Amino acid sequence: MPRLTVRVRENITRHPLAFRAYLTDAAGTLRAPESPHVLFERSEERHFLAEGGFEADLPGGTYDLRIERGPEYVPYTERIAVGSFDILRDVTLSRWVWMNSCHWYSGDLHVHRRPEDMRLAVLAEDLNLGTNIVIHNAVPTVLPEQDRVELNDVAVYSTLDAEIERLFDGMGATLLLGLREPIDIREPDTLYPPDSHYTTLARAMGGHIDGEKPFWKGVPIAAALGHLDSMGVVPNHFHRQKVMRESRRWRAVPQDDQFVGDEGFALWILSLYYRLLNCGIRLPASGGSASGIMPSPVGYCRTYVRLDEDFSYDGWFTALRNGRSFATNGPMLFLTLGDADPGGLLRYALGEPVTLEARAVAVSQTELAYVELVRDGEVVARNEGGTGESQLEARVQLDFARSGWVAARCFERHEGNVRYAQTSPVYVFMGTDPIAVERDALFFEQAIARLIAQAESWTGFRESRHRDETLGELRAARDFYDMVQEAARARSQ
Repeated sequence: MPRLTVRVRENITRHPLAFRAYLTDAAGTLRAPESPHVLFERSEERHFLAEGGFEADLPGGTYDLRIERGPEYVPYTERIAVGSFDILRDVTLSRWVWMNSCHWYSGDLHVHRRPEDMRLAVLAEDLNLGTNIVIHNAVPTVLPEQDRVELNDVAVYSTLDAEIERLFDGMGATLLLGLREPIDIREPDTLYPPDSHYTTLARAMGGHIDGEKPFWKGVPIAAALGHLDSMGVVPNHFHRQKVMRESRRWRAVPQDDQFVGDEGFALWILSLYYRLLNCGIRLPASGGSASGIMPSPVGYCRTYVRLDEDFSYDGWFTALRNGRSFATNGPMLFLTLGDADPGGLLRYALGEPVTLEARAVAVSQTELAYVELVRDGEVVARNEGGTGESQLEARVQLDFARSGWVAARCFERHEGNVRYAQTSPVYVFMGTDPIAVERDALFFEQAIARLIAQAESWTGFRESRHRDETLGELRAARDFYDMVQEAARARSQ
């Protein structure tokens, strides 16, 4: 049988590269190689990972080969006709953008893969930081020998990450990342213990808490009480080949009717994020793929963080907590407000208005649909791309007499999918004037009121103190949003 041999190298250094490959026959069936590889097959996503190249014995026929290496490399595609002879292909991959050279480093905050797959998955996706959730409402029988694995100077992954997930009548999902020791999460009750029980344990060992996505019922509670470090605004519902528009199934926050279709689903998620920001809660933007549970490659939804120092695991998460980030599943997105980048805090005296220029730049491998600047949840500038445009810029002069925030977002033109990016905000504070929008605080206060009613009538508590502790946390969060509403009314007088 003829053998296809493929060698994969970097176009400048000529060094062998790890990569993700799709080799399919005329029927669309994935053909895995005989040489060492990691196979991934989940729903419509079927690929293999390899390093340096691969060898595959193929019967005669026509095959489609596609080789990718994360979002910064140009994919290689070829239709190969296999006859009677062996075939050799020397493939070189080149970058269309090199984010590390601009001090931006990528990470995937939500991964569910076999531990033995992680090394190759991180390298093949050109990912700087990976996580791997091995504690998921249970503690595994075999724990890793080390909590972090450094692959090279700019690639590392953690091995002891956790997810507390309670769907339907529960609060949703929260990610506990960078743990040093396992946290006991064995089949928690629907409402008890509160997520704060687990986030407190994670924080005590330097862990990072990610909100996973903003439509979970528990997000406004954890956000109000300071139990979140970042918020997943490009989450695991956006796959390489489709969008999974599921929220009602999990009894999450009901989707607003004004948001329609796949892009509308993304805009709804972003609108919930903006509501949190409008309550004065500073939450950096993040993204994660849930590769392994979801049919996505590792790093398909990812977070980029800007560092001023050399790359490190701890430094990356510190910069993320400081809001120096954007989340994406395709385009790259950059924001400035005045001289500040995402995460920046600009402070001025109340009563001395200032004018600042906001600028967003989006770049992509493919055609962009639009880039927008968003101020306090409202679009203040938009630039729609023409045919074939892969770089767009939006600018606007903004006057600030009161405190607020500015962020950027962009969308690609992509048939059958949604590919977009969202930055963390730049914040502007005028004296002691708070960021507070009454309608958004009321939205969350009403949602929490429904949870309080649920907890008061819930028959699943094992002890009365469990009910009391849960209600105490819910009422504390409700009180926070009440205070935001009072602050909003006061600043409008």
